[in-house]
Amino acid sequence: MNANVTCLEAPNGSDQVLENTEELIWSLLDDDLPEEGILELESLVRKHISVRESYLNCVKLHIDLTNHFGKPVRNVHTTSD
Repeated sequence: MNANVTCLEAPNGSDQVLENTEELIWSLLDDDLPEEGILELESLVRKHISVRESYLNCVKLHIDLTNHFGKPVRNVHTTSD
């Protein structure tokens, strides 16, 4: 996922928290976040309500993009002869 897509508003005006949180969220959604990153993201989500809200917004965006650009599921019919 492109980390340039912003789902967050900086909690308490902290741009560094914003950038770090976005990177952690997108890495998690891409299944590319190591355990220490998961723990860091969990801590941020617990501390900042805006991070919680933004996490949900990013997840919704990720789902929408996956549904829109994902491969369509083919309906395969089999016959038993």
